[in-house]
Amino acid sequence: MAEPEFIDYYELLMISPRADRGMIEWAVRLMLTRYGQKGGKTADPERCEQVRQAYQTLVTPEERESYDKLHAAQTSSLTPVNTSKPRSKPGREAATLDPDTIRLEPLATARDVEVNKALRMAALSTLYDVLVTRPRNPEADRVEIARAIGVTSDDLEVALWYLRESGFMMTTHQGAYSITAKGVEWAEAGGIPHLVEDPPGPRAVASGTDG
Repeated sequence: MAEPEFIDYYELLMISPRADRGMIEWAVRLMLTRYGQKGGKTADPERCEQVRQAYQTLVTPEERESYDKLHAAQTSSLTPVNTSKPRSKPGREAATLDPDTIRLEPLATARDVEVNKALRMAALSTLYDVLVTRPRNPEADRVEIARAIGVTSDDLEVALWYLRESGFMMTTHQGAYSITAKGVEWAEAGGIPHLVEDPPGPRAVASGTDG
């Protein structure tokens, strides 16, 4: 009986073998958006099933540990032996490209930039509020953050990626998100507009009465 074909799940999801659970989930959602339901039909059922198998394997610690051993063996055996003449210095081949042949198809607009900046600030603001209001459990999942700022969880993909990669938040063991010390410093230094100064309200009146 022939062995099943090895599938490089990391290459499939376009992530590093060191990716954490948050990055894996982000990549899986991206792939399912690309290959999933379109017009009432699944665009690529086979690829969708591979993505689901990749997710199941990589988010289960025991399965991932076994898969990583297989992945290391497979990728090392697939590394080609270099028997050709030495390659030219890095950058030599790229220099022969004609810049006029490179296609640029920008899709992002100035409004997209503003929307993403607002989403980042809103998401981090939510995590800061969670830290302040429930310090013993200072974490929130994607759905809770989305609900707090009035968007869908899919709308947060880029914002959460940025905040995680910048070190402003981290993924917890439960797969939720929590603000980091760096995120708190950034927020309190004016990174989040509504934290620059206290809005008028009962707290401001109370402090004035005490004086």
